[in-house]
Amino acid sequence: MWSTFFLCFGICTLLLYIPGFFAGRALRLSPVVAIACAPIVTVSLYALVAVADGALGVAASWPSILIPVLALCGSAAVISRVLFKKKFNVEIDQPSDWAILLLYLTVGMIVCGLVYIKGLDGADSFYSRFDNQTHTNMVRYFLESGVWSSLQANVGAPAYPDWHGAFYPAAWHDIVALTASIAGDSGVVAANAVNAVVCGLVFPGSCYALLRSLFGNARNMMLCGAVASMAFVSFPWVFLVKGPVTSNLLSYALIPSVCSLAILLTRKGLRDHLPEFLIWAFLGCSALALSQPNGLFSAFVFLLPFALRAIAHPEYFAPDATQPRRKHPWLVYLIGTCVALTAWVGALSLPMFASIAAFTDWSTLTYDPLRNIVLACGLSFFHGQPEQWLLSIVCALGAVYLVRHKKRWLLIPAGYMLISYVVCRSTDSSIRALFAGFWYNDAWRMGECAAIFLVPVATCGLHALSQGLYRLIGHVRHLGVSDSSHAGSSLTPLVATLSVLIVFSVVNFCPLNIVPHFINKSISPFSFMTKSIEDCYDTSVEQVYSEDEKRFVEKVLSIIPKDSLVINQPCDGSVFAYGVNGLNTYFRSTSSDDLPEDAFNIQKGLAQIAGNSAVQDAVERSGAEYVLLLDQGVPFEEGTWLVQTNDRQFHYWDGINNITDDTPGLEPVLAEGDMRLYKIVE
Repeated sequence: MWSTFFLCFGICTLLLYIPGFFAGRALRLSPVVAIACAPIVTVSLYALVAVADGALGVAASWPSILIPVLALCGSAAVISRVLFKKKFNVEIDQPSDWAILLLYLTVGMIVCGLVYIKGLDGADSFYSRFDNQTHTNMVRYFLESGVWSSLQANVGAPAYPDWHGAFYPAAWHDIVALTASIAGDSGVVAANAVNAVVCGLVFPGSCYALLRSLFGNARNMMLCGAVASMAFVSFPWVFLVKGPVTSNLLSYALIPSVCSLAILLTRKGLRDHLPEFLIWAFLGCSALALSQPNGLFSAFVFLLPFALRAIAHPEYFAPDATQPRRKHPWLVYLIGTCVALTAWVGALSLPMFASIAAFTDWSTLTYDPLRNIVLACGLSFFHGQPEQWLLSIVCALGAVYLVRHKKRWLLIPAGYMLISYVVCRSTDSSIRALFAGFWYNDAWRMGECAAIFLVPVATCGLHALSQGLYRLIGHVRHLGVSDSSHAGSSLTPLVATLSVLIVFSVVNFCPLNIVPHFINKSISPFSFMTKSIEDCYDTSVEQVYSEDEKRFVEKVLSIIPKDSLVINQPCDGSVFAYGVNGLNTYFRSTSSDDLPEDAFNIQKGLAQIAGNSAVQDAVERSGAEYVLLLDQGVPFEEGTWLVQTNDRQFHYWDGINNITDDTPGLEPVLAEGDMRLYKIVE
């Protein structure tokens, strides 16, 4: 299995970076920036081609998705090369830039390997949690149906025969399906590999692009960013244990690079780079919207203060000093803020966002503002996570650095997300929807975004520490301490920077609890997250869909005719049987909202099939031949269910729960412990 994992990892890396690199070069990015921003292109184009295939009625497959993208990106690179023989890049790479980008990716993969890959209990282990019923089932259905479009996204549940899908941000699922189909995998291993690529390569590369657009080729500053980008324990790891919210994981990982191109092209002059800006704006918006639309609103929060500053102080963006200063820049900030706030409230009021803005995640509410402020200050953005006080101090130093260097706007996006995090956890009033309505009013999503927006701040903090160390040693030398032995004479700014990064990394990433923590004094933040991932993916403990249940389903597949439809009780873990094992289950969601009449009759009355003509007719129309129970006769209080399943919801399925070996109309075929397969004989 691990060989398949690393095969999928390599395939996914090539898929995300090779076509995107050629497109980036065609759009006049330097080679290093083109590599860092390549996933913007590929995520966008793969998802858009999948939509086009769906609209044209073409069955999606890896050739139908990959070949058009390769052709488009390759031809763009060739045409650009022919038309612009003297190619002028938006920015010029320095000799050390390749090494620095490699450092970002190396740090990213080391942290990813220790926190995530090492925590997987096998390459095919997966987290039996609510959101994965959609992710695993959708990837499997994509591979089987050839419908990969985000506008027709579907899990193919036979319980909903007339439902042909609706908009669902499926870019992540497209990439997993593309990777799996090339590697010959069913989807679970490919999903783990894609997550590793996103966490270990895409996100740190994306941070490189953002920090370079903000700080140029300042070598020591960029070195600090390599550590700062992976220093926060919350992102990207929380999204792998919360949900898992893999669509949001991909969207958030792309935000820094999308923002970087907007900043880079604005700094270089939109008049000279307007065509590239418009193309990148389209690709960036498409990549974020088709991954998870709240990434668009996150990017808006980050870029708004930058845009207002660019308009209010155009002299900062005119290297030749031809742009005069505005007399009243504060008017730009005032009017711009009012316009943005009006647009924000207007968008929240649109019907298309009504269900999202009204969604309430009660699990994050504590109604304790003071406690939540402490958590935000300690960068604790997940339940039970110890605070990162050392990193908080570094961010505070970074804030001072940004204020002193007149880059205060960089504090606004992170500040907004920190405030939103506190609001989301402290109140259920309408102000919660105002701050976080585009993010499902979910405090965890706000915290993850805060961590991303704090990366530049932490980078500046580490840089300030290294500058302070260099000056301190220089001051000691100047006082003549050990002058005869030239004490400290070998300390350069680079050595000071590396010294600070090494010490910070040892303390921040160390499994020992060196820094006091407010919540838990026995474990460090990264140890907490590593342990959380290990627990979530541990196959040796009883999960909702356990290893024994998976093996039982494999036995079922071996004895029933291929593609036989099996009625199931999804809450017992069989909701994952289609996506993980390929069993053609009737119910592929634990939700029982708006069930069609036939599905409703089966849900409520299958145990009475022998004497209920409505149930008999519903089963006959469905074409089902078997019934699967993975927790037969297990009371709700004694079973292992999805976290979102409560007693009331469990009993919605009593029509299936009440089936026994003596139920008329059903014949036992396979039995193991509390697991049963019945053949429908009525």
